[in-house]
Amino acid sequence: TSSPVVSTSVLTNELKAKMQVKMAHGKIVGISRILSLAAGVHRVRGRARVRVASFAEVHIVGPSGVRKMRAVLVYRWGYNPKLGTSQSSLQSVLTTSGLDEGGYDPDTLQVANGLLFLGGHLYGHDSDTNDTTEMAAVFVAKPAVRDGWTSVTVENTAAANVTVLAVSPTTNTDNDTVNHNHPYLLAVGLSDGTVIILSYDLAARTNRLSSIHKQSAALLRPLCILRGELDIVGLDNCDCLWPRERFFSMAYRGGGSPSLTWTPPTSPSYSSARDGNEDGAECTSLSWIPNSSSSGISSLPLLAAAFSSGIAVYHVIVVPPSTNAPIGILSPYAAAKFLVTQEQSEIMEKNVTIPKPRARIGWYDLGPRHPTCLTLLFEHEKRVYQRDSMELLDTSFVCRLCLAAIDIPWYGGVEANVNSDDDDGRRDRHHRPIGVICQKELNIDGESHNDGTMSIVSSHSSGAITCYSSALGNLQVCQPACFTASTTSIGVAGRMDDGHFSSLSRPVASSPLGLDSNGSVYFGAMKPSKANNDHQDVMLTVFSVTTCRSRKEDESNNNQNWSIMPLQRHWLLISNPGDNSTTTMDDPVAKGDHVVKGGATTDILFELTCGENPMSGLVPQRIAKEMGGRRVAVMFSSGFFGGNFVYDGGSNNESRVRTHTRLSPDAVAYTILDINNGINNGGEGSASFKLRHGRDVAFLPPSQTADFYCSSLVVLDHDGLALSITTAITSHTLPQGENERVVESIQKCSLQYEGIVGRRVFALLNGGRGPPEILLAGYSTVVGRPCLLLSKHYLEKVDGISEQLTLVEDVGLGHRLWLRPGEEIVSVVELPVQDDEEGAAVTKRSNVAVASQERVMILSMEDSLTIIAEMDVRLTCSSLSPLGSHCVTFCASSCGGSARVMYLSCLEKDAVRRHGIIASIPASKHGTAHNTLLAAVRPDRCIYFGSHSGLQMGEDDEEDEHAFVTPLPCTRPLLLLEPLIANALCQDGARGKNAATNSAVQLSLRTIIEKFGRKDSSFPHGDDQGIGTFGAGVTSHVYDMLARHKCNDAASILLTGNLPSDLISQPKILPPWIPLQTKLSAVTANTGGAELMMQVLSCGDSELAEYLCHSDRSVVPSPTFPGQLDLSCILAEELAFDALREGSSSAFDAIKLLDLAGRQSSESLLSQLALSLGTSPSTNKTLSDFEKLLKEVGANVSTGNKNVDTINKYAELCSGASLRLMHQRKMSGGASSEKCASSIPVSQLAPSVQSVWESERVRNTIISNDVIESVASSHSNNDAAWKQSINKNKHVWSAGPFGKKESLLELDGFEDWLGRCRPAVLGKEGVAIAADTGERTLADILAAAAMDEEAAGASSDTSEENKSLDSSRRKNWVEGVGEGRLDEDNLSLYIRFSEGADEDGNWRADGFTDLAKHAHLARLYGSELASIEATTSSVDEGEEGKVRLLYDLVYHDGAPRD
Repeated sequence: TSSPVVSTSVLTNELKAKMQVKMAHGKIVGISRILSLAAGVHRVRGRARVRVASFAEVHIVGPSGVRKMRAVLVYRWGYNPKLGTSQSSLQSVLTTSGLDEGGYDPDTLQVANGLLFLGGHLYGHDSDTNDTTEMAAVFVAKPAVRDGWTSVTVENTAAANVTVLAVSPTTNTDNDTVNHNHPYLLAVGLSDGTVIILSYDLAARTNRLSSIHKQSAALLRPLCILRGELDIVGLDNCDCLWPRERFFSMAYRGGGSPSLTWTPPTSPSYSSARDGNEDGAECTSLSWIPNSSSSGISSLPLLAAAFSSGIAVYHVIVVPPSTNAPIGILSPYAAAKFLVTQEQSEIMEKNVTIPKPRARIGWYDLGPRHPTCLTLLFEHEKRVYQRDSMELLDTSFVCRLCLAAIDIPWYGGVEANVNSDDDDGRRDRHHRPIGVICQKELNIDGESHNDGTMSIVSSHSSGAITCYSSALGNLQVCQPACFTASTTSIGVAGRMDDGHFSSLSRPVASSPLGLDSNGSVYFGAMKPSKANNDHQDVMLTVFSVTTCRSRKEDESNNNQNWSIMPLQRHWLLISNPGDNSTTTMDDPVAKGDHVVKGGATTDILFELTCGENPMSGLVPQRIAKEMGGRRVAVMFSSGFFGGNFVYDGGSNNESRVRTHTRLSPDAVAYTILDINNGINNGGEGSASFKLRHGRDVAFLPPSQTADFYCSSLVVLDHDGLALSITTAITSHTLPQGENERVVESIQKCSLQYEGIVGRRVFALLNGGRGPPEILLAGYSTVVGRPCLLLSKHYLEKVDGISEQLTLVEDVGLGHRLWLRPGEEIVSVVELPVQDDEEGAAVTKRSNVAVASQERVMILSMEDSLTIIAEMDVRLTCSSLSPLGSHCVTFCASSCGGSARVMYLSCLEKDAVRRHGIIASIPASKHGTAHNTLLAAVRPDRCIYFGSHSGLQMGEDDEEDEHAFVTPLPCTRPLLLLEPLIANALCQDGARGKNAATNSAVQLSLRTIIEKFGRKDSSFPHGDDQGIGTFGAGVTSHVYDMLARHKCNDAASILLTGNLPSDLISQPKILPPWIPLQTKLSAVTANTGGAELMMQVLSCGDSELAEYLCHSDRSVVPSPTFPGQLDLSCILAEELAFDALREGSSSAFDAIKLLDLAGRQSSESLLSQLALSLGTSPSTNKTLSDFEKLLKEVGANVSTGNKNVDTINKYAELCSGASLRLMHQRKMSGGASSEKCASSIPVSQLAPSVQSVWESERVRNTIISNDVIESVASSHSNNDAAWKQSINKNKHVWSAGPFGKKESLLELDGFEDWLGRCRPAVLGKEGVAIAADTGERTLADILAAAAMDEEAAGASSDTSEENKSLDSSRRKNWVEGVGEGRLDEDNLSLYIRFSEGADEDGNWRADGFTDLAKHAHLARLYGSELASIEATTSSVDEGEEGKVRLLYDLVYHDGAPRD
């Protein structure tokens, strides 16, 4: 994905003007270098604003020559108050003149909340010795107030210099849940190796900054102190990052060769805050954890610090101290050192001076299930000395980039409550280990490093680590990579993400439900049993929680002695989509003056934390849900740390062996859970489960009898070398009171013949029409590439009768699909099997959608594994949701943290729209940045999660430790016409190439357009609700696809709501925002489609539209016709040329369009066409049939002239002239003629054939439609799919999901379209209100009457349930009274005027039939004053095939009003 870039020039006229004000003499002529950059955010009236500060060195020309001058340039970034200018502007310029009294370090520059911070020192005098001393100081500036610096001396420390600064990111955010009392935190690293935490809240809230020390001292208040270097010195060897690596070693002379000695860089010109630090024990880097990380631990105020001896992470819990209380000292939460104790001892013993290691530290987001890791840039020397003389033999420079993890304990582990007392008597918590999980040696030698330093450009959410070398002046972008199960490294970032590390950022969830080819909810290949219907559409997700329990050690002082131990926990959540009666919210939510009931709900199902062994905690990696069943399998991968742990619970002393880091890209265990058990436990998640060895599992179809319920799974062994079957049985007949038993098969099928190591296993059910097949994703050790394998091992029934399956081994080689190097399969989902019109399967196997970390593919499984569609994209989750048999939808990442719901179809490779965007999901403005999880797709909405981790804070014995805030899924409306049209076009078996002539495609298009096409009535929504009546969902790509595949009947329905043969006088062309050319392109090639083109061209002119569509134009007043320069006339002429290109069958369409054009060129061609058609040997009409048409176009040809040769000569000349005109307009592919005389110009035709130029329009009349129709060959639509009109009441936004109008989203506000957790639905009251407004459909009455009639005449095979319902309804009521009276009895007269469908007009004499039980007959007197026309109202037309079409009785304008 790409992100917008904002840049600016440094040397501008604005900068010169501001610098000129600050200098008495001199002029800026250039920029020498940029010393440092910093950026920060502040809020103005609730809006976030970015400030960028640049520490620049400029060249000044003055009376004394050229000199250098330093200044801090502050820019407004990302916006500009001046419209029409760049997105950056110079706000202020601050010189360093106020800092001359001391020293400063440009690298310490920080920006936050409109303030600038700079670290350094001030000079003072010792009152006893009168010596000059240095005092650590922080310089503060507020550019918006004044261009000057205020110096603040750092108190409670004897350090001489400030070496590094870091500003807390928890400023003015709604996510500041932990540190809300002190959001303005400034960490100050000092030259003595300590860190002090200051609060700058007063500086942020006041504009009265002064340089007076007494007044400015209060701007930065000390809160606590971190011992830093002293915390690192006392660590054991087990806390060393590289315990087996030596940087200082001794050897004999033959053990190495001398090399160039590297010395640390020094500053040659300006005084530095780092000068004078003799022992080098300083704080080198500080970094607060970003609160936008996806892990719940990011909500804690964690500070990472790097020192000369190691690194530490501090949990900064700041409690306001009392007036006389001392400043608190915090111990590290986690710590590690660089060198082992023996190495440090040898250096001190040999009295060798070696430069101290130097480190830069940052944070890296690994996803919601793992705590945020550390990025470490380590710089040091490796030196080899001669053992006896200590002569330097060899020196090498080490520049290493590392990714390190913090070992955070699991909930329930023995480490969670380990505490001890230190020597100072303070209650202390033992620090957590830090381990390196992957690293990379950067190619930078010590000689190049002398000229500059390396730094980390933090990029915690982009999946890469960016390092900058000031010596080389370049950037190195690296990303973690897991090459094998035992080898990890950090490699140079390329186009593809590493499969394992990218999977950590994706949320864990079950596969979402999708739609079938008809747009209905697809529940999978296996139909669930009635007992398990409640679980067929639930969504299962993993939610990770960081738990912090605080404890007051001293009740007498509420502000002291708090200890917090973060713990990791994982939960399995169950969510209901909330779009049917069984999953609707039970708790109403108030919205305004009414109650809202809608949206998905979430509850706890199981706790998945595996913390019994604190050193081998397991992390949920995948979820597999049983299709049509009630069981779910959860796969676990091992944590980052492993090893031995010894703890004596009887004492406070702890004996620990250093854990080693590890990386497991594959799952190592799985468990089988029953959803019913989790629900029966009341949502507490306290049910226990048993872990089993395995790398992956796939569910087979379940089986069920009256006594037992059985689930079968295909299990991939933990080493990926064999397959087996595991069966889970639930039965009340099991012995010893157990109700569930899991049986693991001893028989296994080896994969050695296939030559692959399996990584994933999937079961392909093939629509339930055959035995399941096994699809494997693995790695070929022979070829050295990943692949997909359709295994030859097959499944068969155990006894041929029951549904129980067993795995049979086959030594043959299965079909393979080779993947890209390093590609890792993320998800596989079967698409619905394509059926024909009779419900039989068209193909043996269904298509399969496959997703990896870098692309989405659709595979054909017929005969071999073939990619028929693919798209390079980065997924935010592993969810793939079917949209028919040839289309899949997924959620892809976009710039700025937003996500896009996209689709991929199987249309031919050069199709107009093979993939596209369905909806955009904006990034959250508050909270952490999580990848969007697509949880479910419905015909009218999608459901997604935006949060996958959280933080639980509480006090012991005061709150339930199992209670936490669960995330609510968001509901967003979807308009799925475009992807479902793309899927329908693929139903021809040729990926859309034969869509125009394939009956299955046309039938599918009709079904999709009925349910997802244009909506002409707002019912059952109100006028300000729903998707409106302007064609929402109809996109230009829909028309482009239909035009390319020549599906013009479908395009006609979308454009006008009717077929070309069902013309209405004033059609509503939808949608209005699509360009006219796009609408016309969908019908240009349609035979007999001139009427539709004319409707589109006349859209907006009601009088012209009514005139053109009227069958007898003589009775309609003539409108004002458009002039020849009007756009509609120009387009009509061009469309006529397109029609001629289709051949002689479209010639009469061309005549109609040329007649509308009314231009000089079109009139000439119109006359020629009339003559050539009248003499064409292919027509079955005689010349006398064309007499009226020829007279209409002004051709003076007498039918009494028997000289046929003359007529044929005219026809030959006209035919040649028309082809010449088409050629001049670069029309290719026209009809060829052996008698073509293209060299004859129009001017050589006889004057009687040529038209005369009149005023504005050549001919101010339009040919009568019946004249053209009398000579044109009739064109009938032979496709059965388009024989009848569309039933508009089948639209999804009219019928509702699952046919329930009350579950429709209300959509009465703009925010509903962006996704809401609690969207409003219409409800039964809303549907009733809409019906009471006069839009109640007559079909409701008929449907109720039909139900009563069926119930009254129920046959003997009627279900007992229906009989009881009918009897309870009429119980205690007299027949014909109250509930005993049928709705049909209340209907006195019901006329649909369906006789208007008869072309002979017999209704004028026979009258209209009453459809009520009374069967009246209504005759219309004065029928010549009225006509019967197709209805244009929003009344329900009834169910197709059961109710005759609805017509309107329309009186003419001339009819008397009385």
